[in-house]
Amino acid sequence: MKFIYMNAGEAQRLADDLHQMEAGSVTMGSLSSAPSIEGHCMYSRRTACLSGYVLGQPSLPDGREIVTSQLIYMDTDLGLARTVNRWYRLGLPYGVRKV
Repeated sequence: MKFIYMNAGEAQRLADDLHQMEAGSVTMGSLSSAPSIEGHCMYSRRTACLSGYVLGQPSLPDGREIVTSQLIYMDTDLGLARTVNRWYRLGLPYGVRKV
C-alpha cells in the first residue's frame, strides 16, 4: 500500500509560503487574489496517522504505544512512513505475528 498526503512540489510551496509569512512579507494586499471564506470557524477533523509500539524513538521508552502526528507518506512495500514530525521504519502491521 502506498499513501501520499502531498507531493514534494506541494510541500515545497507550503514551506515557501510559511517562510514568507515568517519573514513578514505576506500581507492582505499580497493576498488580494486569494479566495475568501465567510462565516468561518475552525473545526477539528480526523486525519491519517499511525498507531503502534515505538522502538528507537529518542524521547520515548521502547515498546510505548503511540499515535503519530499526521501521516504524510507511507509505502508498506518499502517499509517506510513519514509523518509531519519524523520518518518511521514500519515493522509488522497490527494483527500479523512473526512465524
